[in-house]
Amino acid sequence: MPRTESKLVANDGPHHDRLVESIYRIALQPQTYDSFMGEWDAYISEQLAELATLRKADTTQAEALNRPEITAHFEIAEQLLDQIGRPDPRTGGTTSSKARNFQILVDTKGQLVWTTAAATELFALPHQASIDDLALESEQAERLYEMAAALEDPATGKQIGPLVIHANAKGRKGQRQHLVAQVMTDPPGDAVLIITKVAPEWPPAMTRMLREGYALSPTEIEICEQIADGRGAGDIAELRGNAVSTVRTQIKSIMAKTHSNAQSELVRLMHSIMRVAEQNPDATESQGSNAQRVSAIVLPGRTMPVDHFGNPDGYPVIFLHGMLDGTALSKAMQEEIERNNLHLICPIRPYFGNAAGRADTPENAPERYAQDLGQMITHMQLEQPILLGHMAGSIYANAAASTLPQGTFRAILNVSGGVPILSIQQFATMSKRQRLVAYTSRFTPAILPFVLRAGVSQIDNGGGPQFLHSLYESAPDDLAMTRDPETRDLVLSGYRFATQQGHRAFEADGKNVVKDWTHLVTGHDVPIHLLHGESDPVVSASSVRDFAARHAEKVTLEVMENTGQLLFYRHPGHLVRALCALRDGEKPETYAQVPGR
Repeated sequence: MPRTESKLVANDGPHHDRLVESIYRIALQPQTYDSFMGEWDAYISEQLAELATLRKADTTQAEALNRPEITAHFEIAEQLLDQIGRPDPRTGGTTSSKARNFQILVDTKGQLVWTTAAATELFALPHQASIDDLALESEQAERLYEMAAALEDPATGKQIGPLVIHANAKGRKGQRQHLVAQVMTDPPGDAVLIITKVAPEWPPAMTRMLREGYALSPTEIEICEQIADGRGAGDIAELRGNAVSTVRTQIKSIMAKTHSNAQSELVRLMHSIMRVAEQNPDATESQGSNAQRVSAIVLPGRTMPVDHFGNPDGYPVIFLHGMLDGTALSKAMQEEIERNNLHLICPIRPYFGNAAGRADTPENAPERYAQDLGQMITHMQLEQPILLGHMAGSIYANAAASTLPQGTFRAILNVSGGVPILSIQQFATMSKRQRLVAYTSRFTPAILPFVLRAGVSQIDNGGGPQFLHSLYESAPDDLAMTRDPETRDLVLSGYRFATQQGHRAFEADGKNVVKDWTHLVTGHDVPIHLLHGESDPVVSASSVRDFAARHAEKVTLEVMENTGQLLFYRHPGHLVRALCALRDGEKPETYAQVPGR
């Protein structure tokens, strides 16, 4: 990036340069998220290893990792993300996510200071390229140079608004590329031009229209978006990390469901529906939910969406979703809830899905959300509901029990839930990706928003499957679960649910899961039952056993063999039987052994 040397001169270890390169690359090329996380992990490991080797008694882990020159790079890249933008969850936004794969930054002299790999390949750009290398018509090249020069002195009156240009790609039989150049402020106070492709945005209403009109799955809808963007089976397979044969089979399924006789006919259909969707936006469409019924609770200054499953008159169970999962349930889970006469009530936390945000700090989010639950319980006249916490939702379950009056809740069931982080050794048992986010949350919280937003950017740009594989690549039991199409679609829809409004939703969770929240457990007398997978890659079964032993007066535990973090999707029957045991005042670990149950 130009003119940042004064802030970023220090070089700290062999991983410094590669880390800096990856920070800027991911801001413009979202699919390099895994590469960036690898460099960030290497940098953190190097700094912590140095700290241990030198035995710096007066230096904490946070001090070792919070280097001003590295933080400055993150600040610049985060502002790039701000200005590039992301699709608006309601209107489609101002910047096409598809256009972000092709980007060029131009300085005031007409030099190309940054290009994505797609742009470099398309125009066969040399290492030090300029506007001249874009193969523009002479008149358009001149106008682009004038636009760049005007950035130095806006008072000249030269055009600095968006400029549509077209160029002939090299190596593609001179295929014409339609581009748009816009001004983007580049901190600290300078400006550059950003050139992207002119690409149509996928309207949010398309998800509902294709689901309801053609019964397409979430995966098939994602492929339709990529087909509408002009991608072939090979490109889609590479983007999604699938075999070409798998994508071709999925395309055949889509064509059969949409009654399209050729892929060109499917493309025309998608663009026709897109025009209708643009004129009829779904302002309330939320990812990560397949609720049977939806309601809303009016709170001071906002409303809280609530999804419902099962019998409205059944025993109330309040489901508290986690950091990267939604409220969508598998068919098997829905059937179990119906069969056992339960009413699953799923209030959506601030910034998740389409839920309104709230002006408070991440640190007090659990207690503030407990007040929201209290108002919902009063409004719905619920009598001693059970709290069902999933993953990070376990923190919110304990916060509700310790904040609201004694006797409000009958019991707590936490599934794959976290436990308070009491020592640095607990990080060591986490899988690589989760450990890296945990280290960032704990020791460099100022950098956490960028790490999270970069992950959101990868998901925005069709990288959900890649994101999923990276999370579970070292967890065989969970990786096997993600090969089940329904489970995979549910997990990916949960990612979209969590990132629908950006990174704010799970920023609060990211900070709360890596601190000691024991006071939320000891602050109430509600019995807690834990269901946990033996091979959970995030929270080790041994740490959960230690937690249960420390709080044996109120906590019982079942650890399930050959099961990882995705227990919620793998064992719906066992989970519902545990809820029924708590409802009936019996021990969940023996309830399922009673004949007839």
